[in-house]
Amino acid sequence: TTMKDNLNLACGSFDNLKPNKKMNLPIWMAVKIRQKSKCKIYPPYFMEISYLKEHIELEKKNVEILMPLPYYFFEIIHILSYKAQQDIPDIEEIKNYCADISIIRNDKINNIITKIKEDKYFFKIKNICARELEVIRPII
Repeated sequence: TTMKDNLNLACGSFDNLKPNKKMNLPIWMAVKIRQKSKCKIYPPYFMEISYLKEHIELEKKNVEILMPLPYYFFEIIHILSYKAQQDIPDIEEIKNYCADISIIRNDKINNIITKIKEDKYFFKIKNICARELEVIRPII
C-alpha cells in the first residue's frame, strides 16, 4: 500500500511512504511497521561490525575517557536485536561486540566514580550514554 498524503506526527512529517523506498523513520514507527511485515529495517551505521571493532579499539586506547557513542546506543541495539533480528545480518556477533563495549565502558565509569569519591565537589563525565547514566544516577 502507498500513502499519498503526508503523515504528520509530533516527531515529524513523513510523505509518500512507498514500498521499496528507504526512509529514515523513528525507531518506534519502523518497529511497528516491521511487526506487520510491511518493511525491512536497515540497521544504523553504529551496528556495523567494522564500526564496533574500531570503537572497541578506541575505548581500549583511551583508558581515561569514554569515547563518543550515540546517546541511545545500547537501547537501539537492544530493540533492533529483538524486534528486527531477521533484518540484521550477524546479529549475535553485533551483540557480542556491544557487550564488550559495555564491559570496557563500565570499567571506565567505575574508575571515574572512584575518583569522584576523592573529590566530592566536582566531577565531569563526557560521552556517557543513557543506559550508563541510569546506572550511575543512584550512586551520584
